[in-house]
Amino acid sequence: MSLVRSLTLTASKAVATVILGGAILWEVALHCGPLQGTVYVHVSSGDCDVTIDHATYPVRTLWETPIVRKLQPGSHTVRMSRDGRVVFEQEFSIDAGEELVLTAWDEADKNLSETSSISPDIEVSGSFDSTRTERPPIPTFSEKSNQSRDRHPASTVREDQE
Repeated sequence: MSLVRSLTLTASKAVATVILGGAILWEVALHCGPLQGTVYVHVSSGDCDVTIDHATYPVRTLWETPIVRKLQPGSHTVRMSRDGRVVFEQEFSIDAGEELVLTAWDEADKNLSETSSISPDIEVSGSFDSTRTERPPIPTFSEKSNQSRDRHPASTVREDQE
């Protein structure tokens, strides 16, 4: 009877050890990856302040972007303000290990860019045929271009080596 009790106790300890070890490994596996996400905020124009949650980043030129910030998983807010007024605001969510790219722009600039994407000083002519399927002709070298190519220093070196 004492032998059965001893074997049962030993088996119980082994099972408890495996369960405890599995629980510890499970917790380690849950926390072994990155605990934060990364957000990259691009700004369409300078001379503004960008606020991510409660941290404010002054952006005077576009060279100061993107703003890169590590955040805890969850919901966050990005705001762009100019001269004390909010011109852009967006809520977003991020998960642990996720990288998110956002663009903040002035709503007034958006309307302007939609109406005039080409400078008024540039004249656009011609058309684009999206149904065209033939390939353009392959350029051929004329005798003159072959002669100028033969006089190139690299081709002279190759001739001397032969």
